[in-house]
Amino acid sequence: MFFQASFGPVQGALVRSEPTARKEKFMPRKKSEFLSAWGKAFEIFKCLVDAVLTAGGSDEDIARIQTNKALLAQLVATVMKYSKVAVEPVAAVAVATKKSFTELLAACRQYCVNNDFIEPSWPLEPVAADEREWEVVEHHFDKTVKLKYGLAMLKDLAMKGEIRLLVGSRRAMEWIADHPDAQLDHPVIIPLAAQNSDGSLVVPIFARHWDDGQQRDLHLCYLDHDASPVYAWLVLRKRPSVAR
Repeated sequence: MFFQASFGPVQGALVRSEPTARKEKFMPRKKSEFLSAWGKAFEIFKCLVDAVLTAGGSDEDIARIQTNKALLAQLVATVMKYSKVAVEPVAAVAVATKKSFTELLAACRQYCVNNDFIEPSWPLEPVAADEREWEVVEHHFDKTVKLKYGLAMLKDLAMKGEIRLLVGSRRAMEWIADHPDAQLDHPVIIPLAAQNSDGSLVVPIFARHWDDGQQRDLHLCYLDHDASPVYAWLVLRKRPSVAR
């Protein structure tokens, strides 16, 4: 949205006294403050856009902040997580229930873990106000798709309101820890792309060990990796008891 501002006396207005005229001389200072504020806003917005594009997103994902209330709420919750302002009651719940990234990964009991699976790349999301209304479920496509296309297809489902996307690794690892045999039966995908140590975008996949079917491994796969219909994509779906 663009704003047009006019500074200085309105045409036809009379300057009746010295104090009034002196006041008008200070008005242009508002213009510099205005532009300075917009400059800072642009820097923040550019930082957000660059991060989304680096993660494999697009301009459409940025625009969705304006139309998707759930996405906006999660973004605000993440920002407020690192704010000095106390947020109740969500912040209190997060402190009471949150485990560290290392503790959650240990609870998943993996035999091998790719060294690039680290918290800065797959951070833990804060506890959402309506978290109990949404459960982690497995989503399967009816055809083989590359990871990059599967991620795009999940975004389309989220836009239609059929699912909600994971925004961090916490709930996914909690689900893996609660369902230890799932990845022994079929690969389980955390549909969140991030950069690995060589700068490539990769997606975490929990699967059984290639040489020992009773062991569990955590792989990071490139976006051109093929995922067959047996692959499970972890998403959030409204619990039946609260579904509209």
